[in-house]
Amino acid sequence: MEFFLVLPLLLLLLAFPLYLGRYMLHYSTAQAAAASAADYLSRIPLGDITSTYKAPGAAAIATEIVDEMLADLRPGGAPPLVTIQCDGFSCGSAAKPATVTVRIYLTVEDLFFRDVTQMTLPVNVTVEVPYRGR
Repeated sequence: MEFFLVLPLLLLLLAFPLYLGRYMLHYSTAQAAAASAADYLSRIPLGDITSTYKAPGAAAIATEIVDEMLADLRPGGAPPLVTIQCDGFSCGSAAKPATVTVRIYLTVEDLFFRDVTQMTLPVNVTVEVPYRGR
């Protein structure tokens, strides 16, 4: 009988650790996805990364790497936003980039206790890698 009285309190105490675990899973996966995409972009040949025709294709492949790695996550809300830049601008300029940056922004909603907690936290991941292409 007492268990039924304590059960709602135990469920409320369980809500935050479960959400924190989901949040950390999303953050670590987004960090790994951004690092993989930035590593790929940093190894693109110089002729491709500075070409206005080939650089958007390389950026699309990097975005596909991120999308593939984040495909199993269910953050809730809007899909993840991926931004790819070379020296702070879109890739494809005439100069050799010094750095390649991949940014991922997503929000993680509480799926288990949505009606009780209404928790939503943003995940912002930025990975900046020096350009190593030749």
